[in-house]
Amino acid sequence: MDAEVRELVREAVKVAGGLAGIVEDGQVVVIKPNVVMTRAVGGGIKLLMTIFDDPFRESQQVPELVNGITTDRRVTRAVVELVRELNPSGKVYVMECAGDGLTSENFRRMGYTHENIPGVDDFVAIGEDGEHRNTEAGDLVAVEVENRQYKKLPRFLKDKYYFDKTYYSADVIISLGCVKNHMCAAVSGGIKNVGIGARPACIYAPRGRTGSALVIGHGWKPLNAFIHDYYSARPADFVLSDGLQGLSYGPAAHGAPGYDQARMNLRIILASKDPVACDAVQACIVGVDPERVPCLRDLADEGFGTIDTSRITVLGNARVDEVKKPFPLARGLIGRLLSRGPRKAVYGDFSAPELQVEAVSFKDGELSASLKVDPKTTKIELQIDGRLAATVVEGFEDLRYRPPGGIPGGTHAVTILAYDRFFNCGHRSVEVVV
Repeated sequence: MDAEVRELVREAVKVAGGLAGIVEDGQVVVIKPNVVMTRAVGGGIKLLMTIFDDPFRESQQVPELVNGITTDRRVTRAVVELVRELNPSGKVYVMECAGDGLTSENFRRMGYTHENIPGVDDFVAIGEDGEHRNTEAGDLVAVEVENRQYKKLPRFLKDKYYFDKTYYSADVIISLGCVKNHMCAAVSGGIKNVGIGARPACIYAPRGRTGSALVIGHGWKPLNAFIHDYYSARPADFVLSDGLQGLSYGPAAHGAPGYDQARMNLRIILASKDPVACDAVQACIVGVDPERVPCLRDLADEGFGTIDTSRITVLGNARVDEVKKPFPLARGLIGRLLSRGPRKAVYGDFSAPELQVEAVSFKDGELSASLKVDPKTTKIELQIDGRLAATVVEGFEDLRYRPPGGIPGGTHAVTILAYDRFFNCGHRSVEVVV
């Protein structure tokens, strides 16, 4: 299984364009996994008492591997190996600030050790040992955000955002999120993973704790605003999301009938050089409209990436529509109140666009296809013999494509795929003789 995870990660990174050109020898590389907590919370009074309960109560602890709540340590190891192949002499740090429980203990319980993940210089629990609210500490960096959206920063922060100095000054930041939804933010992916998970606990949590909910507003609008601000101050350079399990009722089975009901058994890995686009794809997978997630929408508008799914090409051995499904949010009165905002971003259309292929032919080196498409179609992909040949975002009814270098004689399989903006897909295949 370890070898399978390694190969899955390697293939995802390769398909995403690889780390060459991002990672170079001698650099400081920070890998930020999502090790938010080690327990499944549940619903009812358990959800209400999350802040006050023992985060390491044995009856609530989840398996070390493939739990859907934390980034599987084997995924992190595979990424470290890829980084070390390009950067044998530099520094590699795995850095995290948990949302529940001490980060160092979360690391231990989830197997984040030098024995399990060789090649790491240090596992850093961000701000865990720092002096509480000491914004002048030498290991912190204060940053002013020009387009700040979060309006109610505590007074002691002096309208600035604080980062661990090693994290902020790193040459490369790789965000390793989890494929899950989130009861307060709608979707938890690569952006949120660093947009709130990289904050120093000594600044953004109550004394002696790591959770930020009592310092940073976790309502729909304020949480998205903080994620936008913090991420924009130090964006990730590459993102990979662990979907070996996938989790609904995120981030940790909050408000779920039970942990088993929250697990989604996806068996996927997402990767991209465009973290915003990757989160847009993940949002569609978990049943969330990326255009309705404020931090994603605003980051896209400011040029940090794209959420226009007609401009996002998804490569690999599965289409989005083959793995996507509705991911329930927190249930019960308390859960529904907490997730009231995210529910506005949930979409319910999982139906494929209708597509009819009336004629396909090759003539004078050009492929011509006459189509009837559903009005909700936003993109057409053309495959020839199983390989993506072209993507079209307009003029669907009369599709024309001239393969560079022509196409050899014989019989060829032509597949036309029609997508809507949620990656629902209708497709038709025909054989064409050249």
